[in-house]
Amino acid sequence: KTGAVDNEEKVFIEQFGKGQNLREYHLFKQSVKEAIKDCTLSMGTGMIHFLEKEKLDTMEELKEYCGDVASSVGVGLNRIVETEDLALNVRLSDALARGMGSFLQRINILKNLEEDYRLRKFSYVPLEIRAGVANEQLFSQERKYRDVRKSVFNTLVNETERDWRVATD
Repeated sequence: KTGAVDNEEKVFIEQFGKGQNLREYHLFKQSVKEAIKDCTLSMGTGMIHFLEKEKLDTMEELKEYCGDVASSVGVGLNRIVETEDLALNVRLSDALARGMGSFLQRINILKNLEEDYRLRKFSYVPLEIRAGVANEQLFSQERKYRDVRKSVFNTLVNETERDWRVATD
C-alpha cells in the first residue's frame, strides 16, 4: 500500500525512485543534499509521531505538529538559499526560518481542512475548539453547525496569525 489518496499522488510515489526527482537530487551540491536530508529526516520523525495519534486534542498539539513537521523545512530552505544564492546575501535566523515553515504548514492545513478529513480521515481541528461537535457534523453542510464551523475556522486563522506575529517579532 502506498498510502496515496488520489491517482496523482500514487503515480508520484510509484515513479519517484525511477525518475527525474532523484536524477535532479544527484546533481545538487553536497550542502544542498545535506539540507534536504536533515529536513526530510526531521519532518518524517514528526509525521510518524503524529500518525500514531488518532486526533489532536489541543491547539498546542496542532502547533507542535506544525513545528515538528514543517519548521525543519523552513530551516532547510534557509540553508539552501544561504549556500546557493550568495549574491542575495539572504540569511534568516533559524528561529524565524522555523516560524516560516510552521506558518506555511498551518496555511496548508487551513486550505485543506475539509479535504484532509474527507480523504485522509484525519482532522487537524483540535477537540478543544470544536464545542463538542464531531468531525462529520463539523464538515457537513448542515446549517445548524454553521456557527461552530465559523468559530473553528476563525480560531485557527487567528491562532495562525498570532503565532506568525510572535515568530517575526
